[in-house]
Amino acid sequence: MTDMEYNHENPIYPRLAFYDSRMIQDVQQKLNAISMYLHRRWTIIPETGEMDDDTKEAIKNFQQWQYLSPTGEIDSDTQMRVDDIYRWSQRASQNMIRESQDYMEISRPMLTPETLSKRTLLIILVLFAVTTLKAQSSSDILSYISKYKDIALDQEKQFGIPATITLAQGILESGAGRSGLTKNANNHFGIKAFGGWTGPIYQAWDDEPNKSRFRVYSSAAESFRDHSLFLKNNSRYRSLFSKSVYDYRGWAIGLQKAGYATATTYAIALIGFIDSYRLYELNGGVKLRAGKTVVITRQATATQKAKFDASCQAADDELSEEEETVANAVKRYVVDINDVRCTILYPGMTLSSIAMKYDIPKEKLLEYNEVGSEKDIHEGDIVFIAKKKNKYTGAQDYYRVKKGDTLYGISQEFGIKYANLAKMNNKDIFSQLKEGEKIQLK
Repeated sequence: MTDMEYNHENPIYPRLAFYDSRMIQDVQQKLNAISMYLHRRWTIIPETGEMDDDTKEAIKNFQQWQYLSPTGEIDSDTQMRVDDIYRWSQRASQNMIRESQDYMEISRPMLTPETLSKRTLLIILVLFAVTTLKAQSSSDILSYISKYKDIALDQEKQFGIPATITLAQGILESGAGRSGLTKNANNHFGIKAFGGWTGPIYQAWDDEPNKSRFRVYSSAAESFRDHSLFLKNNSRYRSLFSKSVYDYRGWAIGLQKAGYATATTYAIALIGFIDSYRLYELNGGVKLRAGKTVVITRQATATQKAKFDASCQAADDELSEEEETVANAVKRYVVDINDVRCTILYPGMTLSSIAMKYDIPKEKLLEYNEVGSEKDIHEGDIVFIAKKKNKYTGAQDYYRVKKGDTLYGISQEFGIKYANLAKMNNKDIFSQLKEGEKIQLK
């Protein structure tokens, strides 16, 4: 990443973040279409090395993506630019001239500044940065919901487990389908190879000194069914099945109380995902108010949806505390800070969750983040998944201390080893910082 892509008020939030989860799916689809077109153009370049006027104009317009507001919000003008460039890419895709004498075939490795203008190279780099960064966590979640909602609804019909809860658990525990365990073993819920499991196993780091053994499934549907059986056949969750499938708040809180997960914010995370992505609509439910008993005044039929007492129902546009918590977390994602990979500890997650997701020993994560215990990393903290650097390699030379800053916090914010930062500034690691003082970063 370049400095230009960062919000300098807070360098861990790149400007190319998307805040509107309902808009992002449409934008992402259009970006993917543009990406597909430019991907094909890698092998079809004019002999002159210059693009035609329409292509240049689209590139010029697309460069506006670099100058989004620091909050990353997409205004109507930006939306219009995306739409215009998308239509251009669709027209261009239909009119590609592979057989033309004016074009020559070149292989992708030969794409260099000598064969393309700087502007063309810049737009391709910007485009691929936008479409491949893990910044698109909202897009990943929407894709996961679309892909697995029917399986979750089927589990609800068979076992009485709310589809909302099943999907929210899958999103959280599989990293919206991106975890190594999910990709390599079709295991969406982190179920280990206990209980007489005789099928194949996959080893990954979890919360134990050695790699844990997890079940490997032949399909996602098999994983979802095994998760349902795990809840249905376990006595500690028996009381949950007396709750309505529409009472996702009761189910989420009940799962946490029953010890399903060790994270103290597990219920908050599940409810937040359900509210943020309107998962309650999947089974005909409504958004629920906190602390209210779910009362159904009319049962669902083949032709009618269930009707709920008004006191338990919240307006769809009313932001719940859980929704706000999760919305803030989803804006944060794996990024490079100081060219070192890192993530954020989301609500409902633990360091063990991150260890399993990235297949890194928990002890290594503690080492990379220079802490002695998992208790020293809290919800919302930066978690490095590789060693930090000896000094900052970005353009910024120093940092001005703000109220409440610590030397360790600054070392995390800029991806610098704690002891090195202290040494550069002639301090010990326990030094108290004064508001306004300069901290050298290199």
